Amino acid sequence: MSALPLFEKSGDLVGQADILHLLGCCQEQQGAPHRALPYHERALPLYQAAGDARWEANCRHSTGWCHALLGHYDRARRYREDALTLARGAGDRIHKAHVLDSRGYIDHQCGRYSGAVENYRRARALFRESDCSSAEADTLLHLGDAYLALGRCEASRQTWHEALALHRARHRTAETRVLRERLDALDRRPAAPT
Repeated sequence: MSALPLFEKSGDLVGQADILHLLGCCQEQQGAPHRALPYHERALPLYQAAGDARWEANCRHSTGWCHALLGHYDRARRYREDALTLARGAGDRIHKAHVLDSRGYIDHQCGRYSGAVENYRRARALFRESDCSSAEADTLLHLGDAYLALGRCEASRQTWHEALALHRARHRTAETRVLRERLDALDRRPAAPT
């Protein structure tokens, strides 16, 4: 955090916001969304004051994601919808895709599996158009989960195979292992009665 006082002293709002947002993202990556939230919440008004809509959208998305991870789905939705509006206005397809992926996560967690499928599919299309294969693969993993929750095992299998290919191409071994385990578990499921 030693860089933060330098940005504060110079009055660099975006620099301050970037440091705070990054610290929040680090906490989130360490599995501590409750510790990430205060950093994101401190960064948000700085991005707003600087008039940086693209990064404000990103910070709102991060804040909403932390709320979603903590099970605060209504708060998460509000942050996500604001982020989506800002991302659209800024023409930022990747942030828009991340927000749609998060919308899918919230829908999935709330038992709205069809909504999750729709949001994941839209996010996947944007990631693919933007040549963001890592995020596309993550979204495909989630899409497969939503298909499975709907009882659409074959759609789930096909989607996970697509994700597996993308993760293998990027040498993401942990994600590849998770997908192999899910596919193996799916193969062991009894066939649905006809």
